[in-house]
Amino acid sequence: MISFVSDNYFLCKGIPSTVFFVSNVSNILEIKKLCYLNNPNSVIVAIENEVLRVRTTSLLRDLSTPHIVMLDEIKKDTAVKIDSGIYSSLRSSIKYISNLANNREKVKQTYLTNREYDFFKLAHLSNHRIASLMNISEKTTSAYRIRVKNKLNLRSSNHLLMCRALNTIMIASESE
Repeated sequence: MISFVSDNYFLCKGIPSTVFFVSNVSNILEIKKLCYLNNPNSVIVAIENEVLRVRTTSLLRDLSTPHIVMLDEIKKDTAVKIDSGIYSSLRSSIKYISNLANNREKVKQTYLTNREYDFFKLAHLSNHRIASLMNISEKTTSAYRIRVKNKLNLRSSNHLLMCRALNTIMIASESE
């Protein structure tokens, strides 16, 4: 059974219950209840509230539950696998999401180098500030921004978008 969880009522209503077990959630207790009672094979997380999304992702990692996190920041109909999580776009079609959930092993693992990882943790800062903190040139900082954007299939390399992606991808994986 594949569970689909979201804090968006209208998004939940648009997901076919014949394909997924759909749950509209508003807090971490509802998600814990869902995980412990239903014991899903996989969970698709389409939670827009950043704090709730990060906590949910951390919980699923702790429970070793396979999961796919849907982010608006990722390009449509693309996916990236980092550690135990798969990240895809909120803009993806139901068919793509279903196929992704049923073929998790086909998603290619993405690796960031140590320097790219260090950069990504600072991506919310200006290139000038990152360059001085990492002791590199601003041009190198720009190159890291583009490489990380491409590796993670991000729609843009702007600071806010990278920061939102960072909060979900990196903070949740650091809590492992």
